[in-house]
Amino acid sequence: PDSCYHTFDDGPSKNTEAILKILNDKGIQATFFVVGKNAAEHPDRVKAIAAQGSLVANHTQTHDTSVIYQDEESCKAFDDGRDTIASILGSDYPNDLVRFPYGSTNRRCRDYRDAVKNAGYRFFDWNALNGDAESGASKRTSDDLYQELKNTVDKKGNDIIVLMHDTNSKTNTVKMLPDAIDYIRSLGYTFETLEHKPMS
Repeated sequence: PDSCYHTFDDGPSKNTEAILKILNDKGIQATFFVVGKNAAEHPDRVKAIAAQGSLVANHTQTHDTSVIYQDEESCKAFDDGRDTIASILGSDYPNDLVRFPYGSTNRRCRDYRDAVKNAGYRFFDWNALNGDAESGASKRTSDDLYQELKNTVDKKGNDIIVLMHDTNSKTNTVKMLPDAIDYIRSLGYTFETLEHKPMS
């Protein structure tokens, strides 16, 4: 069966521990695209992600798109994020995996994709989500998020990369996560991290 790559952006946060506990209970790993400044403030949470077997990856140092998407220096935002992760997990930790803030298809960063690739990074967007960061997300219940996930997951069995968020306000993501994992598993997917997935 095909793979599900569960991803959590913007952490670590006070919800990271609860997310890791659920992943552990379900016997799966995910990929956490952490923001460098959050990682630097909570290195213990970053270490906990790695210790659980999930993958720590790079979502830039600041997530400040007004700066990051000014020019080709956008790579610098990834380099700084990479250095922060290395300072916490060591220089041997796999560290070429990045995600653009708001995804690589957003028009502000399309020009920088080649530069980031040429700098030796792999990047991935997503093709399924629970809607926990769409407009009006704060009003969505955990059941709303679960329904959104079911609506966006590929029933045909192609690889899926699921976008969720690990921030302090995303308690409903934590609530719906066990059901989401069970649902995706019921479709026959196996869960993996993005560590070894080649860019298409």
